[in-house]
Amino acid sequence: MKAAKLTYHRADSLDSAHAIDRLHQGAGKFMAGGQSLMPMMNFLYVMPDHLIDLNKVGELAYLRFDAAALHIGAMTRQRELEFSAEIGERCPILHEAL
Repeated sequence: MKAAKLTYHRADSLDSAHAIDRLHQGAGKFMAGGQSLMPMMNFLYVMPDHLIDLNKVGELAYLRFDAAALHIGAMTRQRELEFSAEIGERCPILHEAL
């Protein structure tokens, strides 16, 4: 099967992603990689009118530690985590799993 027709949007900031979503009254789906969304679209399990790509939203790509937690942004690549010296030092089990 092929995905239903949709309009593709590429957001370059959180503000633009929200603006696109508001403009289309929440009728879109946000895509941050597509490994799970694309197959669901191909089988017509998910049929968004608008697809909002978040890959260029730099504000969502971060790795931060504070006193109590590790914070990983939605667009942070697994490869970045895998090669992070700080992850290796502070979260060795995560580093090993990656």
